Amino acid sequence: MPRACSLCQHPERAAIEAAVVAGTPARQRSVRRCVDCGAAKPQEAFSPQMWRRWCRRPACLDCVAARLALLAQWHATQRAEQAARLRLAALTREAWAAERARFRAQRPAWVHRRRQARQAIERLRPAVLARDGWLCGLCGEFVLPADLSIDHIIPVAQGGADTLANLQVAHRRCNSRKGARRAA
Repeated sequence: MPRACSLCQHPERAAIEAAVVAGTPARQRSVRRCVDCGAAKPQEAFSPQMWRRWCRRPACLDCVAARLALLAQWHATQRAEQAARLRLAALTREAWAAERARFRAQRPAWVHRRRQARQAIERLRPAVLARDGWLCGLCGEFVLPADLSIDHIIPVAQGGADTLANLQVAHRRCNSRKGARRAA
């Protein structure tokens, strides 16, 4: 009884299989058995390129066409999934940007002011160091660069400004000990 193939339907399969089963050598009849569907088919039903491509496994042209169709379908599915992933990533980026803009709109004003204060202090640092001569305004000793801190004479928390007149050189430990108080 010839085996049925779900992928390929060769019209002369039953006769060829009967000849193979009857004992006629496959070489004389130029018949080969397909490894995918198991059907015995004439040599013309096999592609030599496909035979080499799939590790010398002889598959008939019908099975190869079916395999290539499945492969094309798989590639189409992969492309659709990749496009969906890219759309999701774009939506995620847009949502993240919207959330960031909303957060920035709700951010307290002191955050922006604190950044401006740091920038103002960095701009005035050379002038403060030149004016004070690297001497601590709190204890009067020389300040090493590793221990340098710029102190507000009137603390920002009490309404002090970031001006040259309100800044002085200080040791880091002297400035920390003083805290948000006015110098005594």
